[in-house]
Amino acid sequence: MPVPSNGVTNTWWWPVWKVLKADTQRQWWVQCESVVGHVNLYRHFGDKQALDKAQRCWDYIKTHLLAPEGEWYWSADEQGQPNTTDDRTGFWKCPYHNTRMCLETIEMLP
Repeated sequence: MPVPSNGVTNTWWWPVWKVLKADTQRQWWVQCESVVGHVNLYRHFGDKQALDKAQRCWDYIKTHLLAPEGEWYWSADEQGQPNTTDDRTGFWKCPYHNTRMCLETIEMLP
């Protein structure tokens, strides 16, 4: 595959949809933000379907992403099998997304 140049007049564009593959894993942080977002929809607009979606996402997290020894797996595949090779903890993981989800949800729900 040719290397693109940095010049304005001598550039090319590679159709990325021909080389990209869909990422079907369910990553921990996306699940956290989904819960927070749906609880916010419920809180601000009274959308009971959003609250149901937040609950279903939390159920998915408990079933597929929480490790029995503690912390969360990085992700799960389409079948719900946890990714046991990537890190379970990190600077953005526990202190930010996981904790934020729990604290904001506690604060928002009656």
